Amino acid sequence: MTRPRFRIPHLHNNVIQLLAERGVLGLVAYLMLQWLFLRECVRAWGGPATKYAEIGVVVAVGLAAAGMFEFNFAIPRSSGSCSTCSRSLSPS
Repeated sequence: MTRPRFRIPHLHNNVIQLLAERGVLGLVAYLMLQWLFLRECVRAWGGPATKYAEIGVVVAVGLAAAGMFEFNFAIPRSSGSCSTCSRSLSPS
């Protein structure tokens, strides 16, 4: 009888997953990127790019909210490696 493997493929939270995988610097970089993006959206709000600023805020907040319940930056295993893709796309 074989023992079942217990493996957690990822944590179900972006912040905790990035902290565990990349450390404090990776988490700070992610949070800083989010903050800078939202800051630029707020600056553009009310100008000629208001529509894009609103879309940017909705997307950023939506990704952050979804990331509280599922790690949404994972690359699926079925995607293959870049070398596999480049070999299949290169002419013979």
